[in-house]
Formats: sequence, C-alpha cells, structure tokens
Amino acid sequence: MTEVKVIKSKIYAKAPYEIKETLKSIPTAKWEPKYRLWSFAATPAVAQSLDTLLSPDIVDDKFRELLEQSFDIISADSFKQQDDLPQPEIRRNDSWKHQLQAYHFAANLPAAMLYMAMGTGKSKVAVDLIINRGYKRVLIVCPKSVINVWPKEFKKHAGHDRYEVLPLTTGSVAKKKEATEFFLKLQATKGNQAIVVVNYETVWRPPFDDFATKAGFDLVVLDESHKIKAPGSKVSQYFGRLADKVTHRLCLTGTPMPNGPLDVYGQYRFLDKGIYGTSYVKFRARYAVTVPVGEKRQMVVAFQNQDELHDKFYSIAYRADKDVLDLPPAIHQVREVELSPKTLKFYRELERDFYAWIETEKGQGKEVSINNALTKLLRLQQVCSGFVPSDDGDIIQTGTEKFDELVDYFEDLDKNEPVVVFCRFRHDLDAVHEAAKRTGRTSSELSGRVNTLKEWQEGKTDVIAVQIQAGGVGIDLTRANYCVYYSVGFSLGDYEQSLARIHRPGQTKTTFYTHIIAAGTVDEKVHEALDKKKKVVESILNKEV
Repeated sequence: MTEVKVIKSKIYAKAPYEIKETLKSIPTAKWEPKYRLWSFAATPAVAQSLDTLLSPDIVDDKFRELLEQSFDIISADSFKQQDDLPQPEIRRNDSWKHQLQAYHFAANLPAAMLYMAMGTGKSKVAVDLIINRGYKRVLIVCPKSVINVWPKEFKKHAGHDRYEVLPLTTGSVAKKKEATEFFLKLQATKGNQAIVVVNYETVWRPPFDDFATKAGFDLVVLDESHKIKAPGSKVSQYFGRLADKVTHRLCLTGTPMPNGPLDVYGQYRFLDKGIYGTSYVKFRARYAVTVPVGEKRQMVVAFQNQDELHDKFYSIAYRADKDVLDLPPAIHQVREVELSPKTLKFYRELERDFYAWIETEKGQGKEVSINNALTKLLRLQQVCSGFVPSDDGDIIQTGTEKFDELVDYFEDLDKNEPVVVFCRFRHDLDAVHEAAKRTGRTSSELSGRVNTLKEWQEGKTDVIAVQIQAGGVGIDLTRANYCVYYSVGFSLGDYEQSLARIHRPGQTKTTFYTHIIAAGTVDEKVHEALDKKKKVVESILNKEV
C-alpha cells in the first residue's frame, strides 16, 4: 500500500522498497531513515510524478490540491496559441494578443515564467495578474534602477485604485524593513492591496531577509529574474528558500539564459523545485558535458538532453519574442540611476556654489570651479556620467552609477542583439567599451577620434559607441533596433538626427530607445527639453538649474 501526504513544504511518501530507484529519479527525492519515508519538495511537478509512478492508495487534501495544480499547468499550455481570449475583467486598458495569452497562461498557476522580450509589455501582464487575482501582499524584486518604474506601471495599467505601491529606493536595509512592516500593516487596515518594490541587493540581507520569509507575501515577482541565475550566489540561494514560504511566484525576463541553458536552474529552483531539483551538480550532470579544470572545478564543454530541458522549461513558461509586437515603431524607455550620497553632495555643491572640492582615489583634494552658466551645465552633466575635470586638468572619477546601469542593460539583453550607445563625452565612450568587455561583447566606435563603423555594420562587433555629434546625417545604424542614450548634448538637431540613424528606411523592427538618467539632476531637465523639442540650454536656464 502506498500513502502520500503533505506537511508544510514537503511531500512524504510511503512506498515499497522495490521501487526505490524509481523514486530516486524524481527531483528533490530524499530518503528519511528516521521515519522510513521518502520526502520531496511540495510542488505540482513532483505531485504529478508521484501520482504517475505510484498511483497512491491514500492521499491527503493538500496532495490533491497540488495534483489539481499540475492539471492546471497542463491545460494552461493551450492558451499559448489562442487568438480569442477575453480581456482581464479588471483593467485600465486592453491587452495585445500575446499579453492575453501570457495572462491566461499564468492566471491559474502557482508559479510561472514570463519569458518576454524587452518592450513586449510583460509588466502590464504582471499588473493585470496582481489586480485580478486580488493578492493582498505582493513583493516585487527588481534592479535598483527599475524600482521607480513599477509605481508608474500600476498607475498606467491597474483597473482600480484599491492598491498602494511602496518603492524602497533609499535607506539602510533595516530602515527598508521597518518601512515595509509599517506599510503592510497600514494597507491591511485600509483593505488595500499592498505592493512592495525592492532591489535584489536588499532582499537577501538581514534583517529584511528573515522578515520577508515571515511577512505573509502571497506573491513574489522577480523582475529580470536572470539576476538569480548563479546557483551558488547568496541572492539565488535566498530565493530558493523564500519560495517555500510563498504560495505564488512569478518570474519576468527577456533573457532567462544569457550565458547558456544552465542559467535556468537558479530561477526554477525559485519557481518549482520539482522541475529541475535542488542539486545543481545533478542538474549540470544531466544537461551538460564537463571536463575537470584543476582539483575542484568543472568546465562545461557541451550540452546534452536539451529537448528534455526545453520541455521542462516550457511546462510553466510563456514566451513572446519581439516579432509578436503590434506596437508603435519606436518606443522610449527611461532607466533611472540614483547618484551615491558622496557624488550627490559634490553635485549639489557645484550646482549651488559654482565651486567644489573633490577627493581623488589617492586622497588628494582637487578644485573644480565654474565661470559661467553654460559651463555649469556641462560640468553637472559630466558628474552624472561619473567624471569631472579638475581646474588643473586631471580627470577625477565621481561615481559609476551610469556605468553599472549600462552593464546591467547589456546583461539583460540577448547577446545576439547589436546595440548602439550614444554618448556626448569621450570618457563615456571609454565606459561603453569597458561595459561591453565586462559582459562578453565586442565593440566599435564612431567619434571624432575613431571610426570603426564599418566593422560593426558588417557584424564583426556587437556594440557601437557613437559620439552623438558624429552620428548625424548619412550614417546608417539600422543593423540595431536597440539604442541607449548614455549622455546627450544640448543640440536638439543632433539628438533628432541620432534618433533617425536607427529608425529610418531599412529598419524592419520596432526600435527601442533607452535613456539612462541620473535622478534629480540636470539629466532630467535635458531629457525633458529634448522630449518636448525645446531648445535645451534656453529651456534649462530659464528654469534656473
């Protein structure tokens, strides 16, 4: 007689000794000699495997619930191809066909992966799911630069206003934990849906880590979920543990496998441990061929059993490539960065006094002074980009915020996608090359000092750093449909010419322009003026920078 029951986050099975090898094949299987039972992670995938292999005689209600969820997963697959799906009941605006497919696919699943390319609107799908499924406590984890994007997404898409969003952008980890605790209690008294948005670097650190496991979140959303792909990292291991405390989990990413198929393991350990298991060593042995490098390391030289990995991946994943888009021909997106307190202090002093001291890496004090309003705009822009020239001609690094964001952008984008990055300053061109190098990309340059445009157009390099003044009339950059504005000049003409180098005859794909902007700085004012087609310098000076 076989018996199966669920206790907390484990399935326990009593089965004949003769089928032990069969049970071992189920992901997460573990023999518990003290109780003479097999234990497994309590997930729909495991429940389905046990039901198929054992046909248990006795099961409890919780196991039946997991089994029903496994049937929901099987039936959800049919939504991926349907054309006549109904709109979400509660919504502010209608969804496109692929968004409806993603919404209905994930609507009844405890865990799902939305593998949707940049610009396909996966955040709207997430908002519709949160609003329509009525989650009371939601934790959205994302890169720091995206935290302030989520409140705007809810304002744009939420079909009712009985929710509040708390973006945790500042303060220590302890302060963020306190703010979240107060926020959750307050929204509970108001009867609102409470949505907390926090960056990856915060969640796994104490005291937020322990608090999040006990806070009663009924949904955790990982935006850019490939950030937890490294199975041995603290952040990835933490989400593997948090998954056992949360009833519903959702991953959003356009690049689930930026470095190869093995990247899915850490993300699926969070979503459903029963799909690939909880042993990375076993997972790697199953899906990769390795050779020893030194005494303890293994190097992957080939992949195997990829059809099986693919089928398991798509059992709870919906995919939308950018070719499904029915969007306007050009989309502008903003990725905000927060200057560090030290950089911001220097920025404010220079902004207020036309004069400031800055300390070099060697601990020397350098003087930076400004003699007119136009130079002031220039210097403030340079500070936002991470450098400033001192009065004696030395180039002093002020921060790496934009550089770090560009690295994140490259990591978030498929490595096969060519990218154009526009910059104003030579220092920024150097930063683009370094960011490309760090993320395994090759780069070219078009500027007043270098012209290797042809090698990029011929596909010999991935990224091209373009000085915005040089990317004007006659330059064809339509090989790429992804473009980043790292820094821009004050010329509306140069800016509009740069836009037209990518979105022009010959461009067959939707164009995505991403603007990296330092929050609360001259960057915002320049971007606003260009966006409204105003003369930048006149517009900003009239507002008294």
